Amino acid sequence: MAQIFPFRAILYRPASGNDIGTLVAPPYDVIDADQRQIYHDRSDYNIVRLVLPEGDSDGKYESAARQFDQWLDAGVLSEDGQEAFYVWEQQFEHDGRTYHRRALVAKVACGPYQAGGVMPHELTHAGPKADRLKLFQATGAQFSQLFGIFDDPSQEAQRLILAACDSEPLRVAVADDGHVSRLYRMGDTSSADRLQQILADLTVVMADGHHRYETAVAYFEGQGQAGAALMTLVPSDDAGLLVKPTHRVTPLPLGPDEISGALDEAFNVERHPLASWPGLHSQQLDTSSDALLAVSPHHGAALHMTTANGRDNTADIFGAVGRLHHDCLPLLAARAPEVDLDKFDYHHDAAQAVQSAGEVGGWAFLLPPTLAPQLLKVAREKAVLPPKSTYFHPKFMSGFISSRLTAI
Repeated sequence: MAQIFPFRAILYRPASGNDIGTLVAPPYDVIDADQRQIYHDRSDYNIVRLVLPEGDSDGKYESAARQFDQWLDAGVLSEDGQEAFYVWEQQFEHDGRTYHRRALVAKVACGPYQAGGVMPHELTHAGPKADRLKLFQATGAQFSQLFGIFDDPSQEAQRLILAACDSEPLRVAVADDGHVSRLYRMGDTSSADRLQQILADLTVVMADGHHRYETAVAYFEGQGQAGAALMTLVPSDDAGLLVKPTHRVTPLPLGPDEISGALDEAFNVERHPLASWPGLHSQQLDTSSDALLAVSPHHGAALHMTTANGRDNTADIFGAVGRLHHDCLPLLAARAPEVDLDKFDYHHDAAQAVQSAGEVGGWAFLLPPTLAPQLLKVAREKAVLPPKSTYFHPKFMSGFISSRLTAI
Protein backbone atom coordinates (compact mmCIF):
# COMPACT_ATOMS: atom_id res chain seq x y z
CA MET A 1 0.00 0.00 0.00
CA ALA A 2 1.04 3.65 -0.44
CA GLN A 3 1.55 4.73 3.16
CA ILE A 4 1.30 8.47 3.79
CA PHE A 5 1.96 10.29 7.03
CA PRO A 6 1.56 13.79 8.46
CA PHE A 7 4.84 15.50 9.31
CA ARG A 8 6.45 18.44 11.07
CA ALA A 9 7.03 21.00 8.35
CA ILE A 10 10.05 23.27 8.26
CA LEU A 11 8.99 26.67 6.92
CA TYR A 12 10.64 30.01 6.36
CA ARG A 13 9.52 32.55 8.95
CA PRO A 14 9.41 35.93 7.20
CA ALA A 15 9.84 39.13 9.21
CA SER A 16 6.28 40.13 8.28
CA GLY A 17 3.41 38.74 6.25
CA ASN A 18 3.58 35.40 4.47
CA ASP A 19 5.50 36.19 1.26
CA ILE A 20 8.70 34.14 0.89
CA GLY A 21 9.30 34.73 -2.82
CA THR A 22 12.90 35.92 -2.34
CA LEU A 23 13.79 32.80 -0.34
CA VAL A 24 12.73 29.98 -2.65
CA ALA A 25 14.24 28.64 -5.87
CA PRO A 26 13.51 26.07 -8.58
CA PRO A 27 14.66 22.46 -8.04
CA TYR A 28 18.44 22.08 -8.04
CA ASP A 29 18.52 20.11 -11.30
CA VAL A 30 17.11 22.95 -13.43
CA ILE A 31 19.41 25.69 -12.08
CA ASP A 32 22.55 26.50 -14.07
CA ALA A 33 25.58 28.36 -12.70
CA ASP A 34 24.32 31.81 -13.70
CA GLN A 35 20.89 31.22 -12.20
CA ARG A 36 22.43 29.87 -9.01
CA GLN A 37 24.29 33.16 -8.59
CA ILE A 38 21.07 35.13 -9.10
CA TYR A 39 19.27 33.22 -6.33
CA HIS A 40 22.36 33.30 -4.12
CA ASP A 41 22.51 37.09 -4.38
CA ARG A 42 18.77 37.54 -3.92
CA SER A 43 18.89 36.82 -0.19
CA ASP A 44 21.40 35.69 2.43
CA TYR A 45 18.84 33.00 3.24
CA ASN A 46 17.79 31.81 -0.20
CA ILE A 47 17.36 28.03 -0.28
CA VAL A 48 19.84 27.69 -3.15
CA ARG A 49 22.58 28.07 -0.52
CA LEU A 50 21.43 24.73 0.93
CA VAL A 51 20.39 22.75 -2.16
CA LEU A 52 23.39 23.85 -4.25
CA PRO A 53 26.11 24.72 -1.74
CA GLU A 54 29.25 26.41 -3.05
CA GLY A 55 32.49 24.53 -3.50
CA ASP A 56 34.12 21.73 -5.46
CA SER A 57 34.89 19.34 -2.60
CA ASP A 58 32.65 17.30 -0.35
CA GLY A 59 33.12 19.95 2.33
CA LYS A 60 30.32 21.91 0.68
CA TYR A 61 27.76 19.44 2.06
CA GLU A 62 28.93 19.98 5.64
CA SER A 63 28.85 23.72 4.99
CA ALA A 64 25.19 23.40 3.95
CA ALA A 65 24.46 21.42 7.12
CA ARG A 66 26.02 24.11 9.33
CA GLN A 67 24.09 26.82 7.55
CA PHE A 68 20.85 24.87 7.92
CA ASP A 69 21.39 24.57 11.68
CA GLN A 70 22.27 28.26 11.95
CA TRP A 71 19.07 29.27 10.16
CA LEU A 72 17.01 27.13 12.52
CA ASP A 73 18.77 28.58 15.57
CA ALA A 74 18.26 32.14 14.29
CA GLY A 75 14.58 31.58 13.53
CA VAL A 76 14.98 32.07 9.78
CA LEU A 77 13.54 28.59 9.47
CA SER A 78 11.07 27.19 11.97
CA GLU A 79 10.08 23.57 12.53
CA ASP A 80 6.41 23.09 13.35
CA GLY A 81 5.84 21.40 16.68
CA GLN A 82 2.78 19.56 15.39
CA GLU A 83 2.48 16.99 12.61
CA ALA A 84 0.06 17.84 9.80
CA PHE A 85 -0.77 17.42 6.14
CA TYR A 86 -0.52 20.42 3.84
CA VAL A 87 -1.95 21.47 0.49
CA TRP A 88 0.17 23.26 -2.10
CA GLU A 89 -1.73 25.25 -4.72
CA GLN A 90 -0.03 26.55 -7.86
CA GLN A 91 -1.67 29.13 -10.12
CA PHE A 92 -0.11 29.72 -13.53
CA GLU A 93 -0.79 30.85 -17.09
CA HIS A 94 -0.22 28.80 -20.22
CA ASP A 95 -1.32 29.63 -23.77
CA GLY A 96 -3.66 32.36 -22.49
CA ARG A 97 -5.40 30.11 -19.96
CA THR A 98 -5.23 30.17 -16.15
CA TYR A 99 -4.55 26.85 -14.42
CA HIS A 100 -4.68 25.74 -10.78
CA ARG A 101 -2.81 22.63 -9.65
CA ARG A 102 -3.39 21.40 -6.11
CA ALA A 103 -1.25 18.83 -4.35
CA LEU A 104 -1.43 17.08 -1.02
CA VAL A 105 1.93 17.44 0.77
CA ALA A 106 2.74 14.43 2.92
CA LYS A 107 5.45 12.00 3.93
CA VAL A 108 5.32 8.82 1.83
CA ALA A 109 6.95 5.57 2.91
CA CYS A 110 9.85 4.92 0.56
CA GLY A 111 11.37 1.61 -0.36
CA PRO A 112 11.82 -0.58 -3.43
CA TYR A 113 9.44 0.30 -6.24
CA GLN A 114 6.35 -1.90 -6.11
CA ALA A 115 2.74 -1.96 -7.28
CA GLY A 116 0.50 -0.80 -4.48
CA GLY A 117 3.27 1.50 -3.25
CA VAL A 118 5.44 3.85 -5.31
CA MET A 119 6.28 3.08 -8.94
CA PRO A 120 8.64 4.83 -11.39
CA HIS A 121 7.93 5.87 -14.95
CA GLU A 122 11.45 6.58 -16.22
CA LEU A 123 15.10 5.56 -15.83
CA THR A 124 17.64 7.52 -13.79
CA HIS A 125 21.36 8.36 -13.88
CA ALA A 126 23.85 7.51 -11.11
CA GLY A 127 25.62 10.89 -10.86
CA PRO A 128 22.79 13.03 -9.45
CA LYS A 129 21.93 10.36 -6.87
CA ALA A 130 25.47 10.33 -5.46
CA ASP A 131 25.38 14.12 -5.08
CA ARG A 132 21.99 14.21 -3.36
CA LEU A 133 22.92 11.34 -1.02
CA LYS A 134 25.86 13.33 0.33
CA LEU A 135 23.56 16.30 0.96
CA PHE A 136 20.98 14.08 2.69
CA GLN A 137 23.65 12.50 4.88
CA ALA A 138 25.10 15.87 5.88
CA THR A 139 21.84 17.73 6.60
CA GLY A 140 19.40 14.95 7.48
CA ALA A 141 16.77 17.04 5.74
CA GLN A 142 14.85 17.36 2.50
CA PHE A 143 14.49 20.84 1.00
CA SER A 144 12.97 19.76 -2.35
CA GLN A 145 9.92 17.54 -2.32
CA LEU A 146 9.22 14.65 -4.68
CA PHE A 147 6.23 14.71 -7.04
CA GLY A 148 3.82 11.81 -7.39
CA ILE A 149 0.49 11.30 -9.15
CA PHE A 150 -2.28 8.86 -8.38
CA ASP A 151 -5.61 7.74 -9.81
CA ASP A 152 -8.61 9.21 -8.00
CA PRO A 153 -11.63 7.72 -9.81
CA SER A 154 -14.15 8.85 -7.21
CA GLN A 155 -12.53 12.34 -7.02
CA GLU A 156 -12.98 12.15 -3.25
CA ALA A 157 -9.32 12.90 -2.60
CA GLN A 158 -9.49 15.86 -4.98
CA ARG A 159 -12.49 17.29 -3.09
CA LEU A 160 -10.73 16.96 0.26
CA ILE A 161 -7.59 18.62 -1.10
CA LEU A 162 -9.59 21.48 -2.63
CA ALA A 163 -11.50 22.09 0.62
CA ALA A 164 -8.24 22.85 2.44
CA CYS A 165 -7.73 25.87 0.15
CA ASP A 166 -10.69 27.75 1.67
CA SER A 167 -8.53 29.21 4.45
CA GLU A 168 -5.85 31.90 4.36
CA PRO A 169 -2.54 30.59 3.01
CA LEU A 170 0.34 30.11 5.44
CA ARG A 171 2.95 31.05 2.83
CA VAL A 172 2.88 32.61 -0.64
CA ALA A 173 5.61 32.90 -3.25
CA VAL A 174 5.73 34.16 -6.84
CA ALA A 175 8.32 32.36 -8.95
CA ASP A 176 10.45 34.03 -11.61
CA ASP A 177 8.31 32.42 -14.33
CA GLY A 178 5.24 34.14 -12.82
CA HIS A 179 3.45 31.18 -11.26
CA VAL A 180 2.09 31.66 -7.73
CA SER A 181 2.40 29.11 -4.93
CA ARG A 182 0.16 29.08 -1.87
CA LEU A 183 0.51 26.73 1.09
CA TYR A 184 -2.33 25.65 3.39
CA ARG A 185 -2.35 23.49 6.50
CA MET A 186 -4.99 20.75 6.55
CA GLY A 187 -6.55 21.26 9.97
CA ASP A 188 -9.48 18.87 9.56
CA THR A 189 -8.47 15.60 11.24
CA SER A 190 -11.24 13.60 9.61
CA SER A 191 -10.15 14.73 6.13
CA ALA A 192 -6.54 13.79 6.89
CA ASP A 193 -7.60 10.35 8.13
CA ARG A 194 -9.72 9.79 5.03
CA LEU A 195 -6.88 10.76 2.70
CA GLN A 196 -4.65 8.18 4.40
CA GLN A 197 -7.31 5.55 3.75
CA ILE A 198 -7.75 6.53 0.10
CA LEU A 199 -4.03 6.54 -0.68
CA ALA A 200 -3.55 3.19 1.05
CA ASP A 201 -5.57 1.54 -1.73
CA LEU A 202 -3.68 3.18 -4.58
CA THR A 203 -0.32 3.21 -6.34
CA VAL A 204 1.64 6.46 -6.45
CA VAL A 205 3.53 6.96 -9.72
CA MET A 206 6.58 9.21 -9.63
CA ALA A 207 6.03 12.24 -11.87
CA ASP A 208 9.25 14.07 -11.00
CA GLY A 209 12.10 13.48 -8.59
CA HIS A 210 13.03 9.88 -9.38
CA HIS A 211 16.66 10.58 -8.46
CA ARG A 212 15.71 12.07 -5.11
CA TYR A 213 13.29 9.23 -4.32
CA GLU A 214 15.92 6.59 -5.03
CA THR A 215 18.40 8.64 -3.01
CA ALA A 216 16.00 8.70 -0.06
CA VAL A 217 15.68 4.92 -0.28
CA ALA A 218 19.48 4.60 -0.25
CA TYR A 219 19.72 7.03 2.67
CA PHE A 220 17.37 5.04 4.88
CA GLU A 221 18.94 1.74 3.86
CA GLY A 222 22.28 3.19 4.96
CA GLN A 223 20.68 4.10 8.27
CA GLY A 224 19.37 0.56 8.66
CA GLN A 225 15.79 1.76 9.06
CA ALA A 226 12.57 2.34 7.16
CA GLY A 227 11.76 5.92 6.33
CA ALA A 228 9.47 8.33 4.52
CA ALA A 229 10.20 11.10 2.03
CA LEU A 230 8.44 14.43 1.51
CA MET A 231 6.20 14.30 -1.54
CA THR A 232 3.57 16.38 -3.32
CA LEU A 233 0.70 14.14 -4.47
CA VAL A 234 -1.58 15.23 -7.31
CA PRO A 235 -4.66 13.35 -8.60
CA SER A 236 -4.08 12.30 -12.21
CA ASP A 237 -7.19 14.12 -13.44
CA ASP A 238 -6.35 17.41 -11.71
CA ALA A 239 -7.13 20.16 -14.23
CA GLY A 240 -3.77 21.82 -13.58
CA LEU A 241 -1.65 18.75 -14.31
CA LEU A 242 0.11 20.23 -17.34
CA VAL A 243 2.85 18.22 -19.06
CA LYS A 244 5.21 19.73 -21.63
CA PRO A 245 7.21 17.73 -24.17
CA THR A 246 10.97 17.28 -23.80
CA HIS A 247 12.67 17.51 -27.17
CA ARG A 248 16.06 15.98 -27.99
CA VAL A 249 18.95 17.52 -29.91
CA THR A 250 21.88 15.48 -31.25
CA PRO A 251 24.83 16.25 -33.56
CA LEU A 252 23.87 13.25 -35.72
CA PRO A 253 25.70 13.86 -39.03
CA LEU A 254 23.34 11.88 -41.27
CA GLY A 255 21.46 13.64 -44.07
CA PRO A 256 17.74 13.23 -44.82
CA ASP A 257 18.30 10.51 -47.42
CA GLU A 258 20.56 8.55 -45.07
CA ILE A 259 17.99 8.75 -42.27
CA SER A 260 15.20 7.68 -44.61
CA GLY A 261 17.30 4.75 -45.78
CA ALA A 262 18.16 3.65 -42.24
CA LEU A 263 14.51 3.74 -41.19
CA ASP A 264 13.04 2.42 -44.44
CA GLU A 265 11.61 -0.87 -43.14
CA ALA A 266 10.45 0.41 -39.74
CA PHE A 267 9.04 3.86 -40.52
CA ASN A 268 7.15 5.76 -43.15
CA VAL A 269 9.32 8.86 -43.62
CA GLU A 270 7.92 11.98 -45.29
CA ARG A 271 10.37 14.76 -46.18
CA HIS A 272 9.20 18.39 -45.92
CA PRO A 273 10.89 21.78 -46.33
CA LEU A 274 12.45 23.23 -43.18
CA ALA A 275 9.89 26.05 -43.01
CA SER A 276 7.06 23.55 -42.58
CA TRP A 277 8.23 22.24 -39.19
CA PRO A 278 6.11 24.59 -36.99
CA GLY A 279 2.90 23.45 -38.69
CA LEU A 280 3.90 19.80 -38.49
CA HIS A 281 4.72 20.19 -34.81
CA SER A 282 1.40 21.92 -34.10
CA GLN A 283 -0.37 19.03 -35.78
CA GLN A 284 1.69 16.64 -33.67
CA LEU A 285 0.47 18.39 -30.50
CA ASP A 286 -3.13 18.99 -31.54
CA THR A 287 -3.82 15.39 -32.49
CA SER A 288 -1.88 13.77 -29.61
CA SER A 289 0.02 12.01 -32.39
CA ASP A 290 2.71 9.41 -31.74
CA ALA A 291 4.52 10.54 -34.90
CA LEU A 292 8.14 11.63 -34.65
CA LEU A 293 9.38 14.87 -36.17
CA ALA A 294 13.07 15.37 -36.95
CA VAL A 295 14.21 18.88 -37.94
CA SER A 296 17.60 20.01 -39.24
CA PRO A 297 18.33 23.62 -40.26
CA HIS A 298 21.73 22.43 -41.52
CA HIS A 299 20.06 20.09 -44.01
CA GLY A 300 17.04 22.35 -44.59
CA ALA A 301 14.60 19.54 -43.91
CA ALA A 302 11.86 18.30 -41.59
CA LEU A 303 11.11 14.56 -41.49
CA HIS A 304 7.69 13.32 -40.38
CA MET A 305 7.98 9.68 -39.29
CA THR A 306 5.26 7.14 -38.47
CA THR A 307 5.53 3.41 -37.85
CA ALA A 308 5.36 1.34 -41.01
CA ASN A 309 2.38 -0.99 -41.44
CA GLY A 310 2.88 -4.43 -39.98
CA ARG A 311 5.60 -3.36 -37.54
CA ASP A 312 5.33 -3.83 -33.79
CA ASN A 313 4.27 -0.55 -32.25
CA THR A 314 6.05 0.22 -28.99
CA ALA A 315 4.03 3.46 -28.87
CA ASP A 316 1.08 1.39 -27.67
CA ILE A 317 2.82 1.40 -24.28
CA PHE A 318 5.55 4.02 -24.39
CA GLY A 319 4.23 6.64 -26.81
CA ALA A 320 6.38 8.75 -29.10
CA VAL A 321 9.35 8.91 -26.74
CA GLY A 322 9.44 5.12 -26.63
CA ARG A 323 9.18 4.93 -30.39
CA LEU A 324 12.16 7.26 -30.68
CA HIS A 325 14.41 5.43 -28.23
CA HIS A 326 13.37 1.82 -28.89
CA ASP A 327 12.66 1.83 -32.63
CA CYS A 328 14.30 4.82 -34.29
CA LEU A 329 17.62 5.56 -32.57
CA PRO A 330 19.03 2.00 -32.67
CA LEU A 331 18.65 2.02 -36.47
CA LEU A 332 20.33 5.41 -36.76
CA ALA A 333 23.13 4.43 -34.37
CA ALA A 334 24.12 1.63 -36.73
CA ARG A 335 24.72 4.25 -39.46
CA ALA A 336 26.57 6.72 -37.21
CA PRO A 337 28.55 4.74 -34.59
CA GLU A 338 30.74 7.77 -33.83
CA VAL A 339 27.78 9.58 -32.20
CA ASP A 340 26.48 8.59 -28.76
CA LEU A 341 22.73 8.56 -29.29
CA ASP A 342 22.14 8.00 -25.59
CA LYS A 343 23.24 11.57 -24.89
CA PHE A 344 21.23 14.63 -25.88
CA ASP A 345 20.70 18.27 -25.20
CA TYR A 346 17.16 18.59 -23.88
CA HIS A 347 14.77 21.46 -24.62
CA HIS A 348 11.16 22.11 -23.66
CA ASP A 349 10.70 24.79 -26.30
CA ALA A 350 10.58 23.45 -29.87
CA ALA A 351 12.01 26.58 -31.47
CA GLN A 352 14.99 26.52 -29.10
CA ALA A 353 15.54 22.85 -29.91
CA VAL A 354 15.58 23.58 -33.65
CA GLN A 355 17.94 26.52 -33.14
CA SER A 356 20.26 24.32 -31.08
CA ALA A 357 20.22 21.65 -33.79
CA GLY A 358 21.29 24.28 -36.30
CA GLU A 359 24.18 25.36 -34.08
CA VAL A 360 25.58 21.81 -33.86
CA GLY A 361 24.76 20.89 -37.45
CA GLY A 362 22.56 18.03 -36.30
CA TRP A 363 18.92 17.15 -35.71
CA ALA A 364 16.18 18.08 -33.27
CA PHE A 365 13.73 15.30 -32.50
CA LEU A 366 10.45 16.98 -31.58
CA LEU A 367 7.98 15.02 -29.47
CA PRO A 368 4.45 15.41 -28.14
CA PRO A 369 4.11 15.36 -24.33
CA THR A 370 3.77 12.11 -22.42
CA LEU A 371 0.53 12.65 -20.49
CA ALA A 372 -0.42 11.47 -17.00
CA PRO A 373 -2.72 8.59 -18.08
CA GLN A 374 0.12 7.18 -20.16
CA LEU A 375 2.51 7.36 -17.20
CA LEU A 376 0.05 5.42 -15.08
CA LYS A 377 -0.30 2.84 -17.85
CA VAL A 378 3.48 2.44 -18.11
CA ALA A 379 3.74 1.97 -14.35
CA ARG A 380 0.94 -0.61 -14.32
CA GLU A 381 2.85 -2.54 -17.00
CA LYS A 382 5.94 -2.38 -14.71
CA ALA A 383 7.81 -0.68 -17.52
CA VAL A 384 9.91 2.50 -17.56
CA LEU A 385 10.36 5.30 -20.05
CA PRO A 386 13.74 6.73 -21.08
CA PRO A 387 15.18 9.54 -18.92
CA LYS A 388 13.68 13.00 -19.42
CA SER A 389 10.44 11.66 -20.87
CA THR A 390 8.22 14.17 -19.08
CA TYR A 391 8.28 17.77 -17.94
CA PHE A 392 5.50 18.73 -15.57
CA HIS A 393 5.01 22.49 -15.55
CA PRO A 394 5.48 24.42 -13.38
CA LYS A 395 8.06 22.90 -11.04
CA PHE A 396 7.45 22.76 -7.31
CA MET A 397 9.89 25.21 -5.73
CA SER A 398 12.64 24.21 -3.34
CA GLY A 399 12.38 25.71 0.14
CA PHE A 400 8.64 26.40 0.03
CA ILE A 401 8.14 23.55 2.50
CA SER A 402 10.88 21.31 3.90
CA SER A 403 11.22 18.54 6.46
CA ARG A 404 13.70 16.34 8.22
CA LEU A 405 14.36 12.87 6.86
CA THR A 406 12.54 10.77 9.41
CA ALA A 407 12.27 7.06 10.17
CA ILE A 408 8.87 5.38 10.40
